[in-house]
Amino acid sequence: MYKHLKRTKALFITNYPAPYRVDFFNLLGEKIDLTVAFTSSAAKQKHRNPAWFTEKKQAFSAVYLKGQNGNRVGSSLSRIIGLLRQDFEQVIVGTYSKPKAMLLIVIMKMLKKPYWIETDGGMKKSGQGFREQVKRFLIGGAVGYYSPSSVSDDYLCFYGADRSQIHRYRFSSVHNTDVISHGVAASQKVALRNNLRLGVEPLVIGVGQVIPRKGWDILIKALAKISDPVQVVIVGGQATPDLEQLISSELIGNIKFIPFLGREQLIDYYRAADIFVLPTREDIWGLVVGEALAQGLPTVTTNNCGAGLEMIRNGFNGYLVASENTDDLATKIVKLLGDEELRHRMSINAINVAQGYTIEAMVSDHVNSIKAATAEFDN
Repeated sequence: MYKHLKRTKALFITNYPAPYRVDFFNLLGEKIDLTVAFTSSAAKQKHRNPAWFTEKKQAFSAVYLKGQNGNRVGSSLSRIIGLLRQDFEQVIVGTYSKPKAMLLIVIMKMLKKPYWIETDGGMKKSGQGFREQVKRFLIGGAVGYYSPSSVSDDYLCFYGADRSQIHRYRFSSVHNTDVISHGVAASQKVALRNNLRLGVEPLVIGVGQVIPRKGWDILIKALAKISDPVQVVIVGGQATPDLEQLISSELIGNIKFIPFLGREQLIDYYRAADIFVLPTREDIWGLVVGEALAQGLPTVTTNNCGAGLEMIRNGFNGYLVASENTDDLATKIVKLLGDEELRHRMSINAINVAQGYTIEAMVSDHVNSIKAATAEFDN
């Protein structure tokens, strides 16, 4: 289908080689002549568990925009200039807020080289102040945009994008083969819980770093309002002292924090659970929402989650609640856990939605946009 695109040369600038990004680049690199410039390396991501990163075959050319002896600007600049001397038909900047990417954009502006901006999501701020003006300068100067949602469209337009030049893509960290074909039977969930040494009570799972922004304290406060038996597993790190104190003060007994898990182990927890909850205060996207839907989990998240706003339809495959609203969060958890028929219906709907949000779909969206924006194609 895309055999005529092989001559198209594109440059993608991103921050570091996140596994889902590498998967995307590998598939995209099979369709076009792709170079990816990373502004940082996996080793420098101290906020990430090293096990999260894996070595994968590369179907693209990788360049690291880091200088020698402490990443000196001069060395980075020479690498950037060397890249821009190549004849790329499309340059996509996916990390425009990082210094090296900002430098690259400034050079492209000086050389009058067109560039595209890609965002994983965004929520507009005040529009005031120096940082906001810099953002407007960087975003507003692009000739085209890749956006994963209508909220992100509004974000880009707020900072100077031309809405008619925005191309939609489906942001995802799951492959087609990761999406289950049907819901997990109750008997399978029981067996998985036994294997994972979990209890028999209804199971709520949350996945994400144990940081204030993720809102695990909000979930704990919501659990304090629930009298029915329920167990909660949060995968992503150990409870902080503040969370442990909150759990103790709220007399929450059946909650477990588990450190980072690899994909295979994590899938077992997804499939053992009855519902997925992400009580985030702010996630410009939230890839775990798509991962949960791909495993057929009805999902409850907040109106500050980009993926939730785009992928969750209230009463269809989950619920959106206002951030910090512990009463509504507790109500939705109780409603889902108390209605097996509702969960089954939402599980089917979750899978149907997830089938449209995969890395393969993400690649297709980019290829189609590149094709539309590039003149050199065979008939």
